[in-house]
Amino acid sequence: RGTARLQELATRLALGASRIRVVRQLLTEAVILSLTGGVLGMAFALIAIRLISGLIPEYSIPHEVVITLNTPVLLFSTAVSIVIGILAGISPALQFSSPNISQVTQSSGSRSTTSQGARTRGALIIGQTALTILMLAGAGAALRNFLQAYVAELGFDSHHVLTFQVSVPEKSFPGWLERVNYYDALIEKIRTTPGVTHASISEVGVPPGQNWLQPMQIIGGTLDQSLKSGLNLVSPEY
Repeated sequence: RGTARLQELATRLALGASRIRVVRQLLTEAVILSLTGGVLGMAFALIAIRLISGLIPEYSIPHEVVITLNTPVLLFSTAVSIVIGILAGISPALQFSSPNISQVTQSSGSRSTTSQGARTRGALIIGQTALTILMLAGAGAALRNFLQAYVAELGFDSHHVLTFQVSVPEKSFPGWLERVNYYDALIEKIRTTPGVTHASISEVGVPPGQNWLQPMQIIGGTLDQSLKSGLNLVSPEY
């Protein structure tokens, strides 16, 4: 943008505009442009949050959880927009606020730049490209891990399966027999619920949750204290 406006800036300086005034103008334009991008990014984030919240299945997260933009994040984004606008505008502002007026005037509108300006823009373009590639690589790695987790084999068919944990207060059922009767009544009540075809119970959860590790020994083999196996106490229909 500065290169395209070189003729205009040279004309302003030739008409008596001070360099500070030109720098202030270019910096103001750069900050406004950067803030506009930041505001558009925040607006996109608000729209995306609403869309994602609408796509989340009901009861998948607690109802008291409010998904919204974080105020410190908004303030940080605003500060970043201002700083980026200043950093992105200070170099072109200093460079194009003092053009060679005679050279620009004689060029009759042709766009000419110095080798120093070309090196500066080249460095900025290289840095921007490097950061973009880094961010794309990070996003690609995150997406790959998400897809791997999404298609990972759980060890069982998770379709049409509902799991949940039940904690029994020790004071309510102090004896083992009382606990057994409670769980038997619970399973029987779930089995009679419309839409339920099977119901079972386990001690330590379902795969891929951690099992109850216990030492084991293979018949005919030597005793190995480090040899352990995952143990889970389950009901018959598990």
